[in-house]
Amino acid sequence: VHADYLDETDWMTYDFIAFDDPTHRFAQYRGQRQKWFALRFTGKDEEVDPLTPRNGQPAEFNAWRWERLDRVADLVVPFRREVYRAVAAEFARFA
Repeated sequence: VHADYLDETDWMTYDFIAFDDPTHRFAQYRGQRQKWFALRFTGKDEEVDPLTPRNGQPAEFNAWRWERLDRVADLVVPFRREVYRAVAAEFARFA
């Protein structure tokens, strides 16, 4: 991996929205607890591949692009935005 470690956050959490369908893959969970890492990517774009399914699971994304850190929170689902804004504020010094 062509990346340099810069920093990491403390644990951050968010709650999922309520799911009316009990068979939804997140219905049995309340939310997520995450630790975020700031890395400076030093490789080539071709090395980034979040689109290929791994470990028998479908790919979580259908496209990717580089984006400004201060815009990322506005691109995610609303229930995740608070955490994304906190991460962006904490890592702004690296952007």
